[in-house]
Amino acid sequence: MATRDRSDFLLAEFIKEFTQIDSDIEKQRTINREIAVEATEKLLQSYNKQYYDQKHRQPTFYKQGDLILVKDDQLKPSTNQKLRSKYRSPDYESSKQELIFDSKYTWL
Repeated sequence: MATRDRSDFLLAEFIKEFTQIDSDIEKQRTINREIAVEATEKLLQSYNKQYYDQKHRQPTFYKQGDLILVKDDQLKPSTNQKLRSKYRSPDYESSKQELIFDSKYTWL
């Protein structure tokens, strides 16, 4: 019976070590999944930023005294639209520092 108790003890020790290894593998798998999710989110965020930057124009910063043309969007029924000037006259001079997002302002 002593050999059987010894073999049962060895089997129990083997099973205990095996379950410990299994739990270590599960912990490592969970850590690896979290790392993969974080890396994927960073890549996706980077891709979205690049895509947004490509599709959206940066605002133009005009300094005081810069000459700027202002696009004329007002339609007048009495004038021929083909022959009318695309920009207002006289030229618009910025009187202060401005940050303009609109596309109707251009450099002179």
